[in-house]
Amino acid sequence: MLKFSFNDTMKLCMAVVLLVGCASANAAVTRDYDAIATKAARFFHYREWTNAAAMYELMIEDSAKVCDTYAHAIVTAGMRNLPDYEMSLLERAR
Repeated sequence: MLKFSFNDTMKLCMAVVLLVGCASANAAVTRDYDAIATKAARFFHYREWTNAAAMYELMIEDSAKVCDTYAHAIVTAGMRNLPDYEMSLLERAR
């Protein structure tokens, strides 16, 4: 029969928790671009500019080549009266 000390048991428990935590973190990184685009369009339609801006920023992170995303993000920044952010988006859109 194997005997484990309290420290060995704690080390094993910590290792299991870390493995499960890492696996969960990797699973949470993937995002559904279409779901985010749907949310962004809904926020934009209902003039919820802050939420729309957050969704467009996520979309730009995932797919920086989509022109429509930049256009909506720039309009959203304008509606929030953030000219510096508008210019930043315009420069990033090139």
